[in-house]
Amino acid sequence: MRALKIIGAIIISAALLAGEVFLMAAFAFDRALSEESLRKAVEENNLVEAMVEEALRESTVSMGGEYGEMVMSVMRTDAMTDFFTDYVEAAIDHEIYGNPYTEIGTDQLMNAFTRGVEEVNSEGGESVSPLEEEFMKQELLREAPDITADLNSLVGEYDALGGRAAEEALQPAEGVRILTGVAERAAAVILCLICVAALAFMFRRSRLGLIWCAAATATAASAFMLLSAGQPAQPGVAELSSLENALLDMLTSGFRAAAAAGYITAAIFVIICVIMRAARRKKLR
Repeated sequence: MRALKIIGAIIISAALLAGEVFLMAAFAFDRALSEESLRKAVEENNLVEAMVEEALRESTVSMGGEYGEMVMSVMRTDAMTDFFTDYVEAAIDHEIYGNPYTEIGTDQLMNAFTRGVEEVNSEGGESVSPLEEEFMKQELLREAPDITADLNSLVGEYDALGGRAAEEALQPAEGVRILTGVAERAAAVILCLICVAALAFMFRRSRLGLIWCAAATATAASAFMLLSAGQPAQPGVAELSSLENALLDMLTSGFRAAAAAGYITAAIFVIICVIMRAARRKKLR
């Protein structure tokens, strides 16, 4: 009888593990694509500078020399970072969820640049005169087609990354549909609740069912912690672009958040078990 009980607990724990892995994957997916995660990845990988420097590489002597550093100071402002982050978020949102998305245009770029100049002047570290601003805008307008073309190529780069990395793990279209589906998430939650209730009932005297729950949850969390460690660079493999590094950082951030949530949940199971066992012993005295 005891052996059957253990076998039953193992089966239920396996079902709980499967449900929790799905929920953690969905949570990691949401966190990876959050605005906070995206902005952090954009800033840490210098994505704005990489895109702009590429577009301005063949610029005029005045733009690349006397005013080059000033232009980059404007490009590093929060106004420009917000602008590019919103764009990248829209591009990724389009690829993942199929939401409508409009390619960036010259007018939007120039408006953001104006806000960036205002921010530079307000900070007081560097001053951009009206004449310098007008000159930089004229030069930027000449380069705008290259800049906007470079920015709009982000979607194509994302497709390339998705084909090479994400497809191996999820089969993107179907995997994303399942992970983001409300019905699928609700079903996973119900499965987990049923499994927790079943384990608690099976070990209602010892209260050790919650320890089984904690073990399954910690196992799922550990899997995501291992995923967050990433893959070490292999000799002979081409370096990833700034965009690809940013996307991988976002994914890693999502995995870490899911692992942390899992470990916290496992700890809560253990704490509740300890409290319930202590209360039971006190009651029996």
